[in-house]
Order: sequence, then structure tokens, then C-alpha cells
Amino acid sequence: AGPTGEAGPLRFAVARLDPATGRIEASVPIGEPRGNYFELLQFIDHPIAAGEGAVWALRQPYLLHIDPVHSDVRTDDIQVGFGWGSVETGFDSVWLQNGIDLYRINPATDELETFLTLSTSSGLINYFFEIGDDALWVGSSDGALVRIDPATKAKDQVRLEAFDGLAVTRDRVWLSDILAGEFVGLHAETMEPVGDPIAVSGTVDQVVAAGEMLWVLDKSVGVVSRIDVAAGRSTGSERVGDDATDLFVGLGSVWVGDRDGTLYRIDTRTLEVAEFEVPAEILGVAVDERAETLWLYLGESTASG
Repeated sequence: AGPTGEAGPLRFAVARLDPATGRIEASVPIGEPRGNYFELLQFIDHPIAAGEGAVWALRQPYLLHIDPVHSDVRTDDIQVGFGWGSVETGFDSVWLQNGIDLYRINPATDELETFLTLSTSSGLINYFFEIGDDALWVGSSDGALVRIDPATKAKDQVRLEAFDGLAVTRDRVWLSDILAGEFVGLHAETMEPVGDPIAVSGTVDQVVAAGEMLWVLDKSVGVVSRIDVAAGRSTGSERVGDDATDLFVGLGSVWVGDRDGTLYRIDTRTLEVAEFEVPAEILGVAVDERAETLWLYLGESTASG
């Protein structure tokens, strides 16, 4: 479908894409954000999440609740303010790390609660948030790592060396250290280092865990690398676009959006790359595994004329 085709307008919208053909099946306009939207999204790891019966798009200062069945915005009054972070789903909730606050949203009522305040400091510290199989994980670039039980809010915390990225596999937590050029693995229960560090080259702008693999996006050179944590090494890499924005793993593929309107699909086994063109900036990618759907967060139109 074109920019104003059957799927509806594709400028500042959330769109559902057929993961097999790359065809846009439906789109929901979300309105033009305030201010420089792309500059704001530079500080957001994942501006869109799919799950818990809906699609959730961060258009600061709001989190939009999108009904995937009726393809409309159910509510746009979940006010979350401005900040850096990520939106994810899990444990029957929607989770939003926005600045120093970790919010929990009830997907049935859209009620928002402050689940955890990460810090009261105004220092230049980056925060990282991930959902594991049975816990939430929050880290900060000054070396703090916290495991949180989402039901009881019980916390276990350790103090480590500084790190700049966080990912969670089945029984390991992986911390990236760009200066050292490595990932360090911690046991998920003891939170103690285990095994040898795994070397990584380039910048770790995003890291996503899936099974026993870490998928790393280096935006500066437009490369996605696959790291086999069981083997303890990189097992291949593939080139994507020059202006990659977001990486997500799901439906047997790695999906990378680019600001030029290209969606890259990388097969997780063969690393074969396919490209789909969308006439708008792709600012975020999300997969709903249960519904087997793929969603894109779209920005300004890239169509000429």
C-alpha cells in the first residue's frame, strides 16, 4: 500500500506488516509528536511494544494504547512525561522505563503506577531495563545491577564495574563493556560472574537476547552481529542500513528498522537478509509472538512528491 493506500496514512503512524511479504496490512495514525520527535527517540531503546492484547507506542509525553483488532488508538491519555528508556510487555503488564522511573501499566485499565524509582541522583548515569523469564532486571552505567520480583517487588542488588548494556538469556545476565570490548556473563541466581568474557567489536548500541544468542546492533557502521553465548564467540554478522533505528527479535527473524524506510529481516539460522520498503521512517519495531504479528512505529514520510 502507498502512503495513502488501503492501509491508511503511513506518516506518523503505527502499522502492522505481513512478516512474510512485507506488505502493510493496517495502520493507525498517532499524530505528529511535539518538538523534534527523532531527537527525543534517540534516547529510547524501544519506542513500541506489542503484547498483552494491544500495541503500545511511546509518543512523549504520552504512552498510546492501540487496539490491534479495531486498528485505533484506545486511549492517548497515559501521561508518562519525557525521558530516556524503553517500553516492553511481560508479567501481564506493560513496563516503561522513562528517565529514573520504572512504570507499570495495567493493560486492562491503563492505570499507571510508579513501580520503582531508579535513583534520586541527578548525575550523568544511564539506566538499562530488561525482562527475564522470572524477574525484571535494572542496571545503571555506574555498575549497579538489580533483580526484581515483579509480584512482590523483592530486590537483590550487586555492585559491579561500570557497564553500558544489558541483556538476559535463559540463566545468564550479560553486561556489555564497550571500552573493554566484551560481554561479561553473570549467573541469574547468584549474580556472580561465570565463564570467560566474550569479545565484541564495535559499538553496542542495542543488544537483544533470544535463546542462547545475543544480537548486537552497531548503528555507527550499520552492522548486526550474532553472538553464541554457549560457544562464547561471534558466529557471524550482516550489514544493514546506514541509519538503523531499532532492533527486535521474533518470529524466527531479526528485524531492523532504518530511517530511510527500509525494514531488514535477518534469518536467525542462516543470516540471510531480506529487505522491505515502507514509505516512511521506521523508528521502532515490535513483534507479538502470540498473535504472530509485526508492528512498525513510523515517522515522517519518505515518499517523494
